[in-house]
Amino acid sequence: MLENTFSNKNRFNRLYCKYRIKNYVNKTSEFLTRHKLLLAFAICLLVPGIHNLPKIGIPFFAIVDPTATIPLKLLCIGSILVFSLILTNAQANFITGGQLREYLNSFDISLDTHKKIDFLLLALSLNFIWLSIALGVVFIYTSSSNASMAFSLFCLYLSFMVNYLVLLLSNLYGNKKHILLLLCNLMVLVFISSSKIILINYVGAILISYFSLFLFWKTKPLGKANKSGQLTNKKQHPNSLKFYFTIQYAVYKQHKKLFLHKILYSTLINIFLIYLIVAQHFNLDNIGFFITIIGVNSYTLSTLFSVFQEEENHHQLFHVLFPYQNYFKYGKEIILTFVLFIITGLPFLLYLAVEKRTLFMVIFTAFLSSFMPLAINRALYKLSLRFCLFTSLINCMLWVMVQYWILGVIFEQ
Repeated sequence: MLENTFSNKNRFNRLYCKYRIKNYVNKTSEFLTRHKLLLAFAICLLVPGIHNLPKIGIPFFAIVDPTATIPLKLLCIGSILVFSLILTNAQANFITGGQLREYLNSFDISLDTHKKIDFLLLALSLNFIWLSIALGVVFIYTSSSNASMAFSLFCLYLSFMVNYLVLLLSNLYGNKKHILLLLCNLMVLVFISSSKIILINYVGAILISYFSLFLFWKTKPLGKANKSGQLTNKKQHPNSLKFYFTIQYAVYKQHKKLFLHKILYSTLINIFLIYLIVAQHFNLDNIGFFITIIGVNSYTLSTLFSVFQEEENHHQLFHVLFPYQNYFKYGKEIILTFVLFIITGLPFLLYLAVEKRTLFMVIFTAFLSSFMPLAINRALYKLSLRFCLFTSLINCMLWVMVQYWILGVIFEQ
C-alpha cells in the first residue's frame, strides 16, 4: 500500500532503507547511552592491549590458511560464530525493527525489500568484526608465497564471508535447516582450504559462494504464516479500506485488545440505554439523561486518540521520512472513531427506529452531532498527551450542554 504511493519503486526502497538505518542507529545509540559505564569499562580493559590489535585478524586468516591444522580451523570458525551470534542476537530487535517491524507489517512492503535491508543492517551490526575481517585480508597478502595462491585464498576468503553472513541472517530468521546446511558448507571450506591446490581453491570458492547465495535467495524474512505454513504479504487493492486506512490499521493491529475493549464498553452502554427504555420506561422527557450517556460514550471512544498519538510520537522518524497521509491522517482517525461510535450505537438506534420513532429522531441527531466533540478531542490529544484525558472530558461535558440546548431548540423540548 505504501509503495503504491510512490511512482518510483527504487525511490521508495531508498527512503525505506534510509529510515531503517536511522532507526537502527538511534536504537543502538540509546542502548549505548543507557550502558555507558559498561562501555567505558570495556574500553579501559582494551586500551592496554592496543598494540596487539593486528592479531585480531588471525582467526579469520586461519580459516583459509593452508598451513593451519583442521582442528585449529574448526576452533577459529566456532569461536567466530559464537561471538558473532551473541553480538547479532543481542541486536536482533534493532536489526529487524522489533515493535517497529510489527507496525510496518501493515504496509505493502515486499519480503525481498525487508530481506535486503535486514541483510544490510546485519552487516552494519557486526561493527568492529569488519576490522578483523580486513586484517585477515592483510594476512593473506603478507603470508602467501605467490600471487596466484594469494588470489585463490582471497577468493576462498570471500566465499567464507558470503557463507558467514548468510548463516547469521538465517539465524536472525530462525531458519534452522539453512543454518545446518551452511555449517556443512563451512566444513567443506575447511577441508578445501587445507589442500594447498590453487585450482581446488578456485572451484571450491565458486561452489561454496553459489550454494550460499542460493540459500540466501531461498531465505524468507520473519512474517505471518498461512495455513500451509507459507509467508504471506499480499498486496492490497488500491481501492480497499486497508489502503485508505493504512496507518490506522497498523495502529489497530498493535493495540487490538484495547480497541475491542473500548468497542465492547461502548456497545454495553448502548444496550443499557435500551434496558432503561424497556424496563424503566424512559422516554422523550429523559432526553437530558440520554444526551449525557451519549457524551460519556463519545468520551470513551475518544480515548483511542491517545493510542494514535502515542504511535505517531513513537514512530516520528517514519512519518518524517515518509510523509504518508500527513494532511488527512487526523481526519481519517476522527472518521474511524466516529464510525465505531455509530456502529456501537446501532443496537440502540435500530431499537428506537422500530419502537420509538419520535425519540429516534432526537437521539439520531445527537449521534450525528457527536462528530464535533470527537474532532475537537483529536486536536486536544495532539496538543498534549499529558492533559488530554482532562481536557477532552471538559470538552465532552460542554458539548453535552450545548447539544441539549440545540436539540431543545430544534425539537422544541
